Amino acid sequence: MPTIAEKITIKSQYGVTFDNMLITHTEAATTLIVMIGGAGYTLDAPLFHYIRKSSVQSGCDVLRVEYGYRIAQISYNKIDINKLISDSLSIINLCLEKGYKRVIFVSKSLGTVIAGEVAKIIGYNRITHIFLTPIEGAIPHMMESKGLVIIGAADNLFPTERVQLILSNTNLNIHLIKDGNHGIEVDDFEDSIRMLTDVIRLSIDYIAKCD
Repeated sequence: MPTIAEKITIKSQYGVTFDNMLITHTEAATTLIVMIGGAGYTLDAPLFHYIRKSSVQSGCDVLRVEYGYRIAQISYNKIDINKLISDSLSIINLCLEKGYKRVIFVSKSLGTVIAGEVAKIIGYNRITHIFLTPIEGAIPHMMESKGLVIIGAADNLFPTERVQLILSNTNLNIHLIKDGNHGIEVDDFEDSIRMLTDVIRLSIDYIAKCD
């Protein structure tokens, strides 16, 4: 199915104007996948690359939500998360005007907090999530959300006691990746590749079930 790359341009709270790519189809899609990256794990990294590729091939539109602080060349330790939330909301709202039936946020790390905050504003019930290696700040939103959660069992940013907090939400499908750290990898590169493959497959299959 032919696709079109559209630019969603906003004026950032960081004082810069920047583009966000929306991949659409010539035949209107009913599902929008919104990708929201981590502080260091960008939207070009393997998890997002292959989830995006599969989603487009299956007929979903895909939005890449970029961060204005990177364009403004502001260091991570000086970012204001409220500005990131405001920027992300502006970008996503422009795309929601297309009237999608289903909206799925795929987020990682810092992005899980931003995804949760945006969903809170838009309406938790309107969004399905794939939370990849969430961090503590995402927990209140995860408790109000439905979706897939993938956590490295050796992720020191989301230890066992935090996993226990979200188990009571039966609308979450929670997967622990054995030995995986916050990057969903281990020292051995072949084991890391297998982990990434497992996470990508879980995510792709979950998106397919939502359709």
